[in-house]
Amino acid sequence: MLSALRPSSTRQYESCWRAFQAFLRERGAPSVTAAVVFSFLSSLVHERGRQPPTVAVHLVALSDPLWYGFNIRLDPRAVVLLKRGLFYQRPPLRAPRPTWSLQKVLDILRGGAFFSSPLSLVPALKKALFLTALASGLRASQLRALTRFPQWTVFVEDRSHVSLAPSPRFLTKNEREDHRLQLVVIPAWMDHGEHHSLCPVAALKYFIKASSDQPPHCLFVSERGSPLSTRRISALLHELIEEADPGRAPKAHDIRGAAYSLAFLRTFSLAGVTEGGQWSSSTSFVTRYLSHSWRDIPCVALGVLPGNQSSP
Repeated sequence: MLSALRPSSTRQYESCWRAFQAFLRERGAPSVTAAVVFSFLSSLVHERGRQPPTVAVHLVALSDPLWYGFNIRLDPRAVVLLKRGLFYQRPPLRAPRPTWSLQKVLDILRGGAFFSSPLSLVPALKKALFLTALASGLRASQLRALTRFPQWTVFVEDRSHVSLAPSPRFLTKNEREDHRLQLVVIPAWMDHGEHHSLCPVAALKYFIKASSDQPPHCLFVSERGSPLSTRRISALLHELIEEADPGRAPKAHDIRGAAYSLAFLRTFSLAGVTEGGQWSSSTSFVTRYLSHSWRDIPCVALGVLPGNQSSP
């Protein structure tokens, strides 16, 4: 049954269960009852200062052990009232919208160290990472899982696009047995028969060629040839944004939001953006990513070319 959870979820749920056990010891509870469970969930907010979303995670983590170990099923109505009361008492803070300028980042990628010939490896890496992230909408963890094997990273001979797929052993956070992610296809941005300076296909191909002596198991590698961790990929993207537009507290995940928002503002197709983001519904996009603060400027976003033109 534990195999039904991802390792990260298992670690998180075990932490929740340990917190509940500690609560039982502190309160000297003689037995586990629904009332004790509700008291524990309430204490997370009122005594430990946790936010309501954290309480929701604990509730999910405890549900199966309570049922299979103690035959306790919490009353659904009581759960609803608890969540509602905690929401009213501590409404979650709205995440601030990104304030950094996508235009400034793209401008810096078109000149200086990012446009010299030959381009050194670190600028080539940052440029390929950013343009690939923007053109694909992939998370940093997904970018880390991409490989150089020709079966999964395929450049079309006519230079019109590249298709990317992670290692077959990699599973994203939203993959299930009935919802597997498909290949990511990134179109080339052509200008008068040549690759545009901000073409993600050209940037990616240049980086692969510049680091061609590296083993094929990872697409993005460091100067020393070691695979980049998810944290390092996020740091590189953060560094690039900070270099272009200092002091804006950027997050690497902002690029994912920009990709989806720009694609929607160009096509006004929720179905298309949902399919491109490979979600089972549009809810995640609308509630977490859609932002009209992103100004539509020429770039490849979520596989959509500037001006919503067709790929060559």
